[in-house]
Amino acid sequence: MAMAYIIFVNPGLLSAPGGAAMDFRAVMAATCVASAIATLLMAFRAN
Repeated sequence: MAMAYIIFVNPGLLSAPGGAAMDFRAVMAATCVASAIATLLMAFRAN
């Protein structure tokens, strides 16, 4: 549930006009890729 929450909140914060003003779709894609890599890394490290 936390990952589903952060996938939408992180791009929302970084694409806000007062924030970093980054592209929403690009930040969302980067968040999804980073979370997938971290999940797989943790899965393989924990065996």
